[in-house]
Amino acid sequence: MDGDWDEVARIPFPPPGVHAMPTPVTTMTFDTFQELLWTGNDYGRVTSFLGSELQRYTSFKAHLSTDGAVRQILVNDKGVIVLGSKDVHMAQRRGPPIWHIKHDDMKELRCMSFTSKGTAEIIVAGLQDTMLVIDLNKGEAVKQIATEHQYSIMKRGKYICAATKNGTVNLLDPGVICSC
Repeated sequence: MDGDWDEVARIPFPPPGVHAMPTPVTTMTFDTFQELLWTGNDYGRVTSFLGSELQRYTSFKAHLSTDGAVRQILVNDKGVIVLGSKDVHMAQRRGPPIWHIKHDDMKELRCMSFTSKGTAEIIVAGLQDTMLVIDLNKGEAVKQIATEHQYSIMKRGKYICAATKNGTVNLLDPGVICSC
């Protein structure tokens, strides 16, 4: 084998407007509840693609601020959670919004993770000194946590592995973080 990959499909990401050029994908995730691939771009647009043919399913604007880049996407049984640098948006898979949160302590968000409450609660963090816990059913921030670390990536297993901007990885206990 020479190490080449066979390309299964190639899809252009839709442009942010009618006469605009296509933009690169800033994040993507597979939907664990439906056969969808979710993508986000620098202009706050979220687009999903259906099935192995990757047919466009939905496309909607999640963030409208000047720095409206989609930083991360998570999914649960009720919808799609979209992280921007200054807000969090939740929408139905068809696109209509469920809620949208802006908070004074959302300044430079970069990552999010589910807490120990399954897929009903998330923690959001970033290049800032506060993390926020968000109840996905209520659509509101229910807890603020001061932190001396600035996080850029979070992945959840038994613990939340949180990568800092200075190159360390911290293990966060999701049971302590939750709003229990």
